[in-house]
Amino acid sequence: MNGIEKITARITSEADEAAEVLAQAEQAAGEIRAEYKKKADEAYAERMSAGSTEIRLRSERAERAVKLQSRKDMLALKQSILERAYDRAKEKLLALPEEKYTAFLASQAGHAAVTGHERIVINSQDRSMGEEIVRGANAILTERGLPAGLTLSDESGDFSGGLKLREGSVEVNCTVDTLLALSRNSLDAEIAAILFD
Repeated sequence: MNGIEKITARITSEADEAAEVLAQAEQAAGEIRAEYKKKADEAYAERMSAGSTEIRLRSERAERAVKLQSRKDMLALKQSILERAYDRAKEKLLALPEEKYTAFLASQAGHAAVTGHERIVINSQDRSMGEEIVRGANAILTERGLPAGLTLSDESGDFSGGLKLREGSVEVNCTVDTLLALSRNSLDAEIAAILFD
């Protein structure tokens, strides 16, 4: 016998032995299968149920996440629109005709003054109407029964519009930005109802 025949004979012998072991294993496996088939079916059913539950829960979580993100995006959009509405209100207020804007500033000063002796600080653009603002504000103070002693400050404020009242270390801020910011608490819901309902 040459080398190849020996190898072939050995492989054949081992294959026969493997077939015999396989037959015995097949018989043992059949017995084990019969014993564990029920357990396997139960385990399979449990895993399928758990898998279905997990898929359902993941789907619900994903759906909630999408809805939450959608609400966040909608809120951000509404907030942006509200910001634009306030910016537009500021533009309109600052663009009032001089007579109306002067009356507005005089009203703010006249109603915000506490002692009647404050100095009115306005920005440099509004300087030309300063004396008219002081006259209008003092007239309001007279109606309120307070001393009509408001004066125009030599100092110009660094703000876009409106005014500040100063007396000593006390300052009352009636700038347009501050007035709009203070009105937001009371107006946001009303403006949102107009814009989004």
